[in-house]
Amino acid sequence: MGWIRRTGIALIGLMAIAVLAAGCKWESNTAIDPKGDAERAAKKQEAREKALQGLPDFWQRLDANAGTDATYSVKVKMPDGSGGTEEIWISGLMRIDQERFRGALADTPKNMPGKKMGDIVEFNVNDVVDWWILRADGRTEGRHAGY
Repeated sequence: MGWIRRTGIALIGLMAIAVLAAGCKWESNTAIDPKGDAERAAKKQEAREKALQGLPDFWQRLDANAGTDATYSVKVKMPDGSGGTEEIWISGLMRIDQERFRGALADTPKNMPGKKMGDIVEFNVNDVVDWWILRADGRTEGRHAGY
């Protein structure tokens, strides 16, 4: 009976370790699929370049169509709580001057302490990484990066 009990206790211990390990985040500096990571990075860069090429037209259309039923949004790099940046969608855009805009956070920030969806923020046009137009009929334009 003793070996059965010891085996059962060992199995319970191993199961507990497995459960704990499943909840831990494992980080490694070694990429599992370097080719896949490089391809994703290249596609992301290509999408950003396409979005940036369309920005001058986006700004003109925003200025010309203010007050229409279309929703104009931009994805912007905003300062986060760790000294880096967080990319987040902003809607309800209003021009402050040639370089600055104001709008409402259209997503819930992941790492921007004190900020929440709907908060009004200001940003520089140089921080825009993507744009999106949602028309009243449901058709969309932009959102090149798809994330």
